[in-house]
Amino acid sequence: MKQSEHSVFAFSASPRWISCAGSMAYPENTEEGVDGGVYADEGTAAHTLAAVLLKSKSGMTAADWIGKVIRGGKREFEVTEEFAGHVQTYVDDVQCRAIGGYLMVEQRVTLEGVEGFDETNYGTSDAIIALPGYGVVEDLKFGMGEKVYAWEPAKDNSPFAFFSCGESAVVVPNYQLMMYALACLADIRLLIDDPKYILIVINQPRLGHISELRVPIAVLERFAVFAADALSKSMLARGLGVKAVEAKAEQYLNPGEKQCRWCRALARCPAASAKVQKELSADFDTIETDLPAVAVDPKRLAKAMAAVPFVSDWCRAVMLKANELVAAGTAIIGPDGKPYKFVEGKLGDRKWADEKAAEAALTGVLGDNAYQPKKILTASGAAKVLDKKKTAETWKDVFVPLIKRAAGKPMLVMGSDPRAPFSPAAESDEFEELSELPLDSQADGEVKP
Repeated sequence: MKQSEHSVFAFSASPRWISCAGSMAYPENTEEGVDGGVYADEGTAAHTLAAVLLKSKSGMTAADWIGKVIRGGKREFEVTEEFAGHVQTYVDDVQCRAIGGYLMVEQRVTLEGVEGFDETNYGTSDAIIALPGYGVVEDLKFGMGEKVYAWEPAKDNSPFAFFSCGESAVVVPNYQLMMYALACLADIRLLIDDPKYILIVINQPRLGHISELRVPIAVLERFAVFAADALSKSMLARGLGVKAVEAKAEQYLNPGEKQCRWCRALARCPAASAKVQKELSADFDTIETDLPAVAVDPKRLAKAMAAVPFVSDWCRAVMLKANELVAAGTAIIGPDGKPYKFVEGKLGDRKWADEKAAEAALTGVLGDNAYQPKKILTASGAAKVLDKKKTAETWKDVFVPLIKRAAGKPMLVMGSDPRAPFSPAAESDEFEELSELPLDSQADGEVKP
């Protein structure tokens, strides 16, 4: 196969395609040029700066970049003192680990030569270190939404696990880091004789979090067989296409919290939908009138709580897809028999449109009470004082004209909603926060530079 600039079976997506082969049948999971969002681009900028510093021969530090602008993906970011500090934390850790060894930064690695893989299976590792007797693969995670771990405790149904002497437990390693470790093994063997293990490291400086796991070479070689089998099944699923895979959902689709988290097809996956219905103990055809029963027994409630992250991700994916389709003009007929539409959501906070005029008016009515300590009352604060029976008319005639409010964000509701349709075109980040939507309208990856 011809190698492209984009690895379809990306190492960063391996937690998805290894666990759910059918996910690769959906074109949205393999298309290029998708905007990962501001946080992904910020991570790309952080990786770029870190690479510059690690390759520098002049002793350059992140502090030297404060105030400068770095491009990450489709956006530009100014290097602040905080940003620089976090990048430097990662750089210091890598440099410390690399003492006495060979350091490779942003190294393109491939699984060519490993049975079951070829030259199209490649990725770019943040930092690879070859030291006497072992290697290190360290990955920078610049996000701060949740901690990412190099391993997690194995469960009874974990498809790949091993006993870690260091952790004194049976563990499931981070699949993404295992793919990088496997791909860089050939490079490490060129630099040192007979490495005994690879240390995989997750570094999240913004959370002050480092997680690592020692992976014996024998375990890594066993993982190669496991991953190759998963790749073969995923390639088959991709070739079959969506309809064929959905027809054999039990064989190809395996919904779960980790593999579904970044799946772009989550909203239309029948297996994910079935899993949500099972977790809710409710059928979507009757859920409008028969709400899911909430468990009260502590054991059942604990089980239900475990399903919350997956169900929440599914709900979020459904809402985002619905927003996308309705914005594009696709009719989605709601239970009221009418198409969903956008209406103006909650207005922004009240702010003084002209603070000087508001100050003059307030001091004329309230005197010194118009001020907070060294600061004029906000529009919302003034409303609490003046928008009352005694001064309601003054508030309405004098102060309301001085107030401005940001327009409400588009909010998806049923067609029978009495509010007028909201026509202004909206970007994807302008929709109401899903957690703030009313019940009748409700349904953190890395990018390398």
